[in-house]
Amino acid sequence: MESYQSRYRDLWTKGDYDNDRENDSAYVTIGHLQKDSGKVFIRFNHLIPSIELPDEFNRVAHLENVNDIDNDGGCEIYLVAIRERSCSATGFLYTMKNRQWKIVREVEQDGCCGFTAMDYVTLLGKNRFKISYREAGNEFSKYYVGTFN
Repeated sequence: MESYQSRYRDLWTKGDYDNDRENDSAYVTIGHLQKDSGKVFIRFNHLIPSIELPDEFNRVAHLENVNDIDNDGGCEIYLVAIRERSCSATGFLYTMKNRQWKIVREVEQDGCCGFTAMDYVTLLGKNRFKISYREAGNEFSKYYVGTFN
């Protein structure tokens, strides 16, 4: 079995996720207690609640601080999670509201093409964003433009 260190050593990012004007760290972990064994989490320092990925996902291919898109003072976070035994992946854009992580948008995409260190989420203006994603065999061939409600 691949170790946590080899699988996720580069999957961490920093930003002010809880709007307290302090830099926070976000990183990927795998649960090891019986109740959460094998589950994938995004954990944070400074007592920020964790993000628990749905059971069908067994790894994270990309984790990114996308800065403050909704102008509430806290950074949003984007991650690409890959389903177990599949090339199917989902990109999740999260924001924190009332000390709870909320999914802003999910984008289905190909998870077998490999991932490059490029920006997936781009700020287009106040409360507007673009998520770039790929279909099988194409790099960033599609995009979704959305707004925060």
